[in-house]
Amino acid sequence: MANVKINPSSVLSVSGKCDTAKQNIQNARNKVASTNQSLNGQIRQRANIATRLNKVASNLDDIKSRVNSIQSTCNNSAKRYSNTDNDLKRKAQNINNSKLAVFK
Repeated sequence: MANVKINPSSVLSVSGKCDTAKQNIQNARNKVASTNQSLNGQIRQRANIATRLNKVASNLDDIKSRVNSIQSTCNNSAKRYSNTDNDLKRKAQNINNSKLAVFK
């Protein structure tokens, strides 16, 4: 059976990158909203610019939500992996201690 080893601290380091990505997405969304508000009403109506800018803002919200989901999945998975790994190590140690006690 293949031996799979995951470095939970490396996986958890993704969390900081996700925070940065979410902040960048929020900054872009704020700029889109600001641009939409600063445009003249006639310009906003021309070629449905306001509708298109609102769609961009909505898409950015969706992307931010997906990044948040990725962050949550990474954090939860790394913690569960680490807890399971520690539990298995503890159980292996208990088995080894039991074997040593039998041979004494």
